[in-house]
Amino acid sequence: MPGVSAYGATALALLAAAAWGGGDFTGGMAARRASPFLTVALANGLSLLLLLAAVFWRGTQPPSTRTALLGILCGIVAGLSVALFYEALALGKMGLSAAIAGLLSAAIPVAFSFLTEGLPRPIQILGLFMAGVAIWMIASAPRGSTHPRGLGLATLAGTGFGLYFVLLKLAGAGGVAWSLISARVGSVTLATVVCVFQGIVRRRVKQARAFPEEGAEAQKSPASLLAPAFVGLVIATCLLDTGGNLLYIMATRAGRLDVAAVLASLYPVGTILLAAWLLKERTTRTQTLGMALALGAVILIAL
Repeated sequence: MPGVSAYGATALALLAAAAWGGGDFTGGMAARRASPFLTVALANGLSLLLLLAAVFWRGTQPPSTRTALLGILCGIVAGLSVALFYEALALGKMGLSAAIAGLLSAAIPVAFSFLTEGLPRPIQILGLFMAGVAIWMIASAPRGSTHPRGLGLATLAGTGFGLYFVLLKLAGAGGVAWSLISARVGSVTLATVVCVFQGIVRRRVKQARAFPEEGAEAQKSPASLLAPAFVGLVIATCLLDTGGNLLYIMATRAGRLDVAAVLASLYPVGTILLAAWLLKERTTRTQTLGMALALGAVILIAL
């Protein structure tokens, strides 16, 4: 992106991390009230409408076939990864699941960038290494604090996010808005198909049981989807996630992929801080030191 300095690219990536961290928190909260795939379908569907309105208002030219296909593939990977991630957040402590996903999501784009763009400057390599250590420290938590299934889902989600970072970089080269629109088409389609399938299975199971669902499943009833709290969470997730995606693409166009991806992968910090503030989840001393180390890594990367 012409006219944007290395400092500007770093700032864009950090803003993307902040937006994604907030979006993951609101998305995880929404997934406690409804299916994570339904949360993705609603939030990304609203995002798709907003993006379409923006490009038609501005008269932006349609994308190339390559950009559209990459975007759709990117959206499918993202939709599946986000749904798995929201489920992981809903199962246990948000901080640990978010940190594990953040650590894994940084590894794939860094390797891809090293192969395609060459090695960055030594001081940046040191900064990238420090950021990786910081994310690992942030992932530290007492044993038994999170459901094992949540850790497995967070691992799968982090791997998917790493692929998503690479695909979004490639798709974004053909245009920011249309690459995101194509991605939203892919994620909304995937989430909607899964929601329909889940609905069919749930209906058959309910008929076989011949009695109403209780407990957590009752909280995910259709009536709960109209609750102002759930609607507000979906809207917040839409705006934060869309903003994070736009900022990340701008960061990759302005600078290196590995730098943008690693800095954006610090999004668990935002999730952890919001969980600590609003849900009273306690952060460990190691996690706090990890956040401080992340600040030093950001400074080295920006030099």
